[in-house]
Amino acid sequence: MTRKYVIDAVDKNLHASFSNAYEPILTVQSGDSVQCSTIDIGWGNNDKDGGRHEYSSREKEQAWGHPIIGPIGIEQTKPGLTLEVKINDIVPSWYGWNCAGGKWNWHNDQLGLVNAKQIKLDWVLDSSKMIASTSIEKQTFTVLFRPFMGVKRNAPKEAGVHSTIPPRYCGGNIDCKELV
Repeated sequence: MTRKYVIDAVDKNLHASFSNAYEPILTVQSGDSVQCSTIDIGWGNNDKDGGRHEYSSREKEQAWGHPIIGPIGIEQTKPGLTLEVKINDIVPSWYGWNCAGGKWNWHNDQLGLVNAKQIKLDWVLDSSKMIASTSIEKQTFTVLFRPFMGVKRNAPKEAGVHSTIPPRYCGGNIDCKELV
């Protein structure tokens, strides 16, 4: 019999790095289903009243990393086995944001924005129509969007704490727009 689990985005379920030493927050059997709530890249969620809830990592990492739910263990798995994970749905919330400029990263460097003032766009998302809208200087822009998996991975075989940023043999920050 398959089971369905729901995991909320709360501090005890979040971490910002990968390690094969992290204890699972849940262990499932093959065929079970898991629904996860997530938070934004800034380690928070906005509410419609203008408030914001901030989260923190249970592992208390020193370096910044993507907020990740888990790990989730799977009974009867062991190193060397192939793992298949099916993503049924990616359902966005009502709000999203993005920014550019104001710090060094590859994108800002390529666009000449490292020393520019950071620009942040706040988007209102309509997941039934898959459109996002934002306003800049009294002008509204609407775009189509397709949510995708950003960070997904298996625990690395190497000991230690590993960054969420680079993709590698066991996954990571893949940001693959085809994984919709």
